[in-house]
Amino acid sequence: QSYHEQNIHLTTLDGKLVRAQHEARCRRGEESFSPEFSTLEQKYAKYIEELDEQCKELRKEQKEVKETHEDVVKQKMAFVQLEKLMQLKLQVTKQEALNAQYSGGIPSRAIMESAGVERLVIDS
Repeated sequence: QSYHEQNIHLTTLDGKLVRAQHEARCRRGEESFSPEFSTLEQKYAKYIEELDEQCKELRKEQKEVKETHEDVVKQKMAFVQLEKLMQLKLQVTKQEALNAQYSGGIPSRAIMESAGVERLVIDS
């Protein structure tokens, strides 16, 4: 190995040794890792605990989504079909109104347009 590679490796090992010695002093109570945690081990334990809680919450959400997904998809499909049906009814009614206008008859349904919105009024 070259001198530079060995020097980098040695520097990395020195850093690890300093951290290990600092952690050992923290465990003996001579120093504190941070104001919140006395050792690095406690910091990591807290972090793992938070991740476990987050994981549990995500599993709950996943379960809820799986349980309701099929119903949501069915509802979405029903609304899409309803929208298509209403579009077809509007087209048929427009065509009936157009035919009735040319033949002089009265259409059975009325189409009202106001402010750019078409409404279909069905009298029974």
